[in-house]
Amino acid sequence: MLMTLGTPCQGFLGIFIHRQNPSELKTKTPPPSGPERLTVLERAIAAAHLPFPAGCLILAIIAGQPGAFLVFYLGTHSLAEAWNKTALTSFNTTLSSPPQVPMPEAVVSATIVTFSLFLDLYLVRYLRRIIHGAEPKLSILAADGRSSYSRAFKVMGGTGGIVLFALTFFILYFPPRVQVATDTVSLIGMALLTFLVCLVYATAFWTYLSGLWGVYRFGRERLILRPFYEDRLLGLRPLGRVVTTFALVFSVAITVTLGGELVVGAADSIAVNLVIVALGVAMLFLPLRGIHSMMAHVKEEERTKLSSRSDDLEAAFGNDSSEPSLSRIQEILEIQRFQLLNTEASNISDWPFEPGSIERLIAILLAIFGILMGRLLELVH
Repeated sequence: MLMTLGTPCQGFLGIFIHRQNPSELKTKTPPPSGPERLTVLERAIAAAHLPFPAGCLILAIIAGQPGAFLVFYLGTHSLAEAWNKTALTSFNTTLSSPPQVPMPEAVVSATIVTFSLFLDLYLVRYLRRIIHGAEPKLSILAADGRSSYSRAFKVMGGTGGIVLFALTFFILYFPPRVQVATDTVSLIGMALLTFLVCLVYATAFWTYLSGLWGVYRFGRERLILRPFYEDRLLGLRPLGRVVTTFALVFSVAITVTLGGELVVGAADSIAVNLVIVALGVAMLFLPLRGIHSMMAHVKEEERTKLSSRSDDLEAAFGNDSSEPSLSRIQEILEIQRFQLLNTEASNISDWPFEPGSIERLIAILLAIFGILMGRLLELVH
């Protein structure tokens, strides 16, 4: 009888002990980090069980000018007044009082602003996937493997940086909207919508900067580069592609985002974004300074080794003894091999960029800079 009762008791105790086993609790899968971690807005879309493009579109409509028009209508109960107020907030400005905007320009600007919110949010996932996709080829270069790569890009998706940028943008862009939202409903609604807009822009900006910061951090890791005779970029081609892709996405996003300011002629915002575009050009090279130094060092080191090898070959092949150390055919083959290696060593790139790609990208960014500068000078004069 005791034996019979003992079996279920042992089973119950076994289940209890199994559930409280600390060693098994420690094996729980840790949350994703780095480029695999979703940003706060991506998590919101995922929580709503929406397809990502549909979620981006809904957020853009809510935060964009359709949402602003609804807020102003709820506050004024007048379609005409709601539209006039929406036109005044159809672009981002830091001016104390937004200028009057003609209806055609307001419609174009409102459309561009709403689309820019969709595009910036959608491109966030694209940038994260670029970083994640480059991991297999780059982590094999690191002495610590995947841990080095994860350590370099761990700040991507971090909520703290996104919120900090969002608050900064909010402080810059909300005060002018207070002049437009004169009633309580409109004021509260515009505060919420403006913060959502700033959160979208901050998410895109943080993803861009944190990705490039990860490139810089990865360049400071202990790397084992590929031989120059296998790859003139020493295996760092994927890292160069990450930077050029980020810069291209940045140029597209900033062009669309600034479209509203260009249409209505918001000189203050154009001036601010000129600084941002200049930063984008500089960020092509700043994160890769460590990689550039490493590649230049490898190039100089290999050329020094080959120079020493050249002296050895001259000494060996210049031997006038009747018993040469190498046959004539071996001498020719060795000289050809040396010349080939010398040529390949001279072609080691100083930057991990594809030939011609960086020139085209700089041309695009400088063209955007020139358009913004021309528009700003036109408004000033």
